[in-house]
Amino acid sequence: MSENPLGNNELKKKNAIKEQIAEILVDYELAPPGGMNTAHVGRWVEQFEESDQLFVLEQTLALLRNAYICRNDYLEKIDDILSVENNRRIILESAFFNIQEANRGTSQSDLLELLETQAEEFDGLDIVTLSRTSTCQRVTQFNKFIYFDDVCFSGSKALNDISWVVEHFDLSDVTIRVCFLGTHRYATYMLETTLARRFQGRNIILIIKEKGFLKTRENRLKYSSSSEVFWLRKNGIVLPDWIQNPEIYTSREGCERTHFEANDIFLNMADRYRFEYALTKAGFYILHQSQNPAQILKPLGFSTFPGLGFGGTIFTYRNCPNNTPLAFWWGRYEHDGIPNWALDCWYPLMRRTGYNQ
Repeated sequence: MSENPLGNNELKKKNAIKEQIAEILVDYELAPPGGMNTAHVGRWVEQFEESDQLFVLEQTLALLRNAYICRNDYLEKIDDILSVENNRRIILESAFFNIQEANRGTSQSDLLELLETQAEEFDGLDIVTLSRTSTCQRVTQFNKFIYFDDVCFSGSKALNDISWVVEHFDLSDVTIRVCFLGTHRYATYMLETTLARRFQGRNIILIIKEKGFLKTRENRLKYSSSSEVFWLRKNGIVLPDWIQNPEIYTSREGCERTHFEANDIFLNMADRYRFEYALTKAGFYILHQSQNPAQILKPLGFSTFPGLGFGGTIFTYRNCPNNTPLAFWWGRYEHDGIPNWALDCWYPLMRRTGYNQ
C-alpha cells in the first residue's frame, strides 16, 4: 500500500509544531514529570477533534510566542527597570508592599525576591518591603509606596490588597505607585477609578501605570472588536442542553462582541472564531464532568461576570493563570490513586496550582 504524502506531511507538521510549543514552555515550573516534550503536547492536543488538531497546534504556537512570559523575560525586564537612574531614585524613596494573601498565591513575593536579587548588582540599592504583619510604626516611616506584581487580569486582587493596606494602616498624604509586568486595559481603568473614589479625603496620590512592562491586553467593552482576549462573538455557540442556569454563561445585552478588527493576538476573523469555538467547546466538556461547577468557573477562564469567561491570553513560567481558557490548564498530569473524574477528564498543557481554592 502506498503512503499518503498529504497525511505524512501533516504528521511532520504537527510534530514540528509540538516541538516548538515544548521549547517555548521549557522553563514552565509546573511541567509534567518527563518535562515539556512533543509527547506531552501531543497528548494534550489529541483531546480536540481530529479535524481541529493541526489548527489548534498552529494557533497555540502563535499565541504562546506572543503571550508566554518566561523567567528570563522577568529578569531582563527587572534589569531594564533598575538600569534607569530615576527608577532607582524612586525605589530608594519608597517601600514595596508585599501583602498578597497566602491563599491568593505567591506571585508578588516571588517577584520581589527576584527584584531584591537583581538589585544587589547596584551599589546601595536596598529593596524595602512591608507585609501584612508590619507594624504601623514601621509603615508610617514612609510616604511613598509601590505595589508591584506580575500579571493583573481583572484587577480585583490588587484592588483588595491596596484597599486593605490603606484602611488597615490608615494611610493618608502618601503616594502609591501601581505597576505590573502584564496587565489588561479594563483592569487598570477599574483600579484607577475605584481606588480614587475609595480614597477620597485621604490625599493619596495614585500613579497607576497604564501599560504592563511586558504585556498589555485590550479588553474594554468599547474596543471589543479589537479585543486581545478570547471573546467569542455574539451567537458564536449554542449552549449545551445540560446547562441548568444559562444566564451564568450568557453575556448581558450589549456586552457581546459583534465585530472584528485584527490585532497582534488575532490576525483574522475566521481563525479567531474557530479557535475560540474549539476552546469554548472543550471548556464546556470539562465543566460537564463536574457535578456542581462554581459559577465563576467558565469555559474561557474564571470570571465573576456573566458570559463564557475572562479569556486571558497571558501565560507565565510560574503558573498558568486561571483566567485563561480551561483547556490550557484544567486537570492533572498523573493520578494520585484517588479517583476524581472531574479533574482527570482532561489532560492539561500547563497544569496550574490553586484551582481548588
